[in-house]
Amino acid sequence: MKKKILIGCGTIVLVLIIVFISFIIWFDNMISDNLSKKEIVELVNDNYLIILDDINENDFTDTNNIDGVKEVYHDSDVIDVYCGGRGIGSATSYYGFYYSPDDLPKDAWCGSSFGRTFDELKPEGKGFAIKYSNDDNCYYTERIRDNFYYYEAHF
Repeated sequence: MKKKILIGCGTIVLVLIIVFISFIIWFDNMISDNLSKKEIVELVNDNYLIILDDINENDFTDTNNIDGVKEVYHDSDVIDVYCGGRGIGSATSYYGFYYSPDDLPKDAWCGSSFGRTFDELKPEGKGFAIKYSNDDNCYYTERIRDNFYYYEAHF
């Protein structure tokens, strides 16, 4: 009898764990609004001329109207196109792409440019990354095409 009760309790605990994990995954998907890396690369390639025209005119109305673009930030060093994020609080990620006038990778994301030099970005995979030694924050960027780079920042 005790064996059946233990098996029943174990089954209930397992079901509750599965339900909890499913809820976490569902909740994360509900609050996430980012495009994937593949979708961002396609967005840049499919809308290349529109984005270049907006850059040349310094008017980002058409770029802001592209499906998947959340916000456009621009300054003299970079034009950053934010394509969404995911997570909560200190476990947040940001995704997008930027236009680099000098065609060098930058550490720009969501309107922030930290002024780091190209030398501080270390080669990683097909791109460049900065990993901070004191925490789990990291930044990755990869060239899409001339002057355009994909980015993701994790905090």
